[in-house]
Amino acid sequence: MEYGWLDLGLLGSDVYWSYPGGNLLLEAPKAGGTVSTLASATSSGLPISLSGLALDSAHVYWTLQASPGYVKRAALDGVAK
Repeated sequence: MEYGWLDLGLLGSDVYWSYPGGNLLLEAPKAGGTVSTLASATSSGLPISLSGLALDSAHVYWTLQASPGYVKRAALDGVAK
């Protein structure tokens, strides 16, 4: 799969980005390596468009452009809330 990006964030040794074509929130090591999916349309249970990426030391946050809109988060270990 070729990965484009809509929103991008860096934290520690990892990079996080939203992939608009697949409505995915992705993570990979900055130095290169395996790409992991932290969230997707399936894991949220909503028809979504991911945007508005933000990070803190424990979580990645994003908005869902649905009606109504939502702010979601996932622990950096990949568990969505």
